[in-house]
Amino acid sequence: MSGVKVYILTDLEGAGYVVREEQTTLGSKEYEEACLLLTRDVNAAIRGAIDGGSSKVIVNDLHGARGGFNLVPEELDENAKYITGDPRRCRMAGLDGSFNLAFMIGLG
Repeated sequence: MSGVKVYILTDLEGAGYVVREEQTTLGSKEYEEACLLLTRDVNAAIRGAIDGGSSKVIVNDLHGARGGFNLVPEELDENAKYITGDPRRCRMAGLDGSFNLAFMIGLG
């Protein structure tokens, strides 16, 4: 996978062990825990991509709560670049024909 660019879309709904609405509601204790669960899922995907030879990984946080900042910054893998925050002109910011692979984590 040398030279391969990977684009990862994320959302809380559908992330590992995120199964209740309270987990996606800003301000709840469950929400903070869900953000950590999503971050761990994302980090595992990044490690897999890098271990497989990917040269560039972009992660796009699509969950709307907290203004599009739903990953835990101090826990994020430093081998990727992140697209976070709202508003955005395009929900698929940064995705173009130069990427070899795109996949989703969550988006339930």
